[in-house]
Amino acid sequence: MLNKFALSVVAAMLPLTFVTSAQAENQTHDSRQLTIEYKTFYSHLRKIDIEDTPSLQFAFGFLHEQTKQSCEIDKALIHTQKVDIPLELNAMNRFSLPKERALKLADAEVTIHFTQPHQAACQLSVLLQANPLWLAELPIEITGIPGVELTDEEKAKLNIQEPETPAIAKTAVDAQRLQQLNAHFKTFFDSMGGGLFSFMMPETKGIKLHLNNSDAASMLKSKVFATKHGIEVVNAKAKPVGGPSHIQQAGDTIKLSDEWIQQNQHALPLNTFSHITAWVK
Repeated sequence: MLNKFALSVVAAMLPLTFVTSAQAENQTHDSRQLTIEYKTFYSHLRKIDIEDTPSLQFAFGFLHEQTKQSCEIDKALIHTQKVDIPLELNAMNRFSLPKERALKLADAEVTIHFTQPHQAACQLSVLLQANPLWLAELPIEITGIPGVELTDEEKAKLNIQEPETPAIAKTAVDAQRLQQLNAHFKTFFDSMGGGLFSFMMPETKGIKLHLNNSDAASMLKSKVFATKHGIEVVNAKAKPVGGPSHIQQAGDTIKLSDEWIQQNQHALPLNTFSHITAWVK
C-alpha cells in the first residue's frame, strides 16, 4: 500500500518538492515566527536510508501559498528543553536536519524566524536532493546534536572512519560518483513505489543540475565547454537535431539522462550548480 509520504511525492513529482500546510496549528503570536514539532520532519527524514542512499538528503524550506516564491528565512533552530541548536541556511534559503530519534522522543521543536510577517501564508516545502557533503567527498555528519554520539558498533555498521587528518573537499564530482548518485535516486524511488500503486510513482530518467549564476555555470552552458566534455546543450525551445538528446537545458537546469551518465568519463565542477535533484517523469 502506498504510504502517505509516497502519495505526497506523487502529488508533486516533477519539481521533486511538495508542500504541506500542517504547520498552521503551530503558529505563534509573533507573525514572523513559526514553530513546528520535530516529529513532523522526522517522518520525512526516516525515509532516507544512510546505508542504501547515503548521497541523498531532504532540504526544508517554505513557499508562499499564492506566489509559490520562497518565504525568506532569517534563522532557524532546533529547540529542546536543554539547548537551542542553530541550523545552517543554504543559498536556496533551505535547511537540513539530523535524523535523531532522541529528538523525536524528547518532543523537540524546530523554530523558524522569517524576515517578513507573512508566515501564515507559507507552506512547508520538502526537496529531495544530493547531499553537498557527499558530493564533495567530505565526512557526512550522522549527528550534529550535542551529547548524542554514535557508538563504535554503530560507526562500524555505517562504515564511518575517523580521519587522521582533516578531509579536503573535492572541487568536482567525478563520473563514478555521478553514477552512484543516479543509482541512489533510483533506489529511493523504487523503495517508495513498492506495492499495488507502484505505477503512480515517478520514473527516474537521470539527474538535474540546477545551475547557479557563476561564471563557471555560464561556461558549462556554453557550446565550447559542452563540446569539450561531450555534453550537448539543447535550447529549451528548440527541437534537437540528429536524434534524441541525452541532455536538455531548461532555463537554469541541465538534465543528464541515464545513458549519458553511464557513458560520461568527465568530472563536473561543483561550483557550477547550486544543487542536484532527480530527473523524473
